[in-house]
Amino acid sequence: AIFFGFTNCPDVCPLTLVNIDQVLEKLNDNEKKKIKVFFVSIDPERDSPEIMKDYLEGFENKIFGITGNPENIFVLSKSWGVLSEKIFNEDGTYLINHSSSILLLRKGKYIDRISHHETEDNILKIIKKYL
Repeated sequence: AIFFGFTNCPDVCPLTLVNIDQVLEKLNDNEKKKIKVFFVSIDPERDSPEIMKDYLEGFENKIFGITGNPENIFVLSKSWGVLSEKIFNEDGTYLINHSSSILLLRKGKYIDRISHHETEDNILKIIKKYL
């Protein structure tokens, strides 16, 4: 499962990651071994590896953080159809408006997309379908 977001996101990212974390809690050990969750920062300028690590340590289950060169992250996100746009405030700070679906892959190939609006139970059903 891949989710593109950023650590300074005020709402959608933390809620989606909490839902994913809670879904992982409901999987048995065998099912957990079959899924890896990746959180790719669309804000690599602020999301250093240390910040990503600290942010993701707040979850019960292992979520792998990915950050890096802004151009490479941009190309990666666009290749999966993830849209993002910085929205600047008057004081120069910014948030990022972005696509917020969870992408499901098998052996590197796209198999499904889960809306961040899905309930935890529906996310669980969709993920279990592919395990």
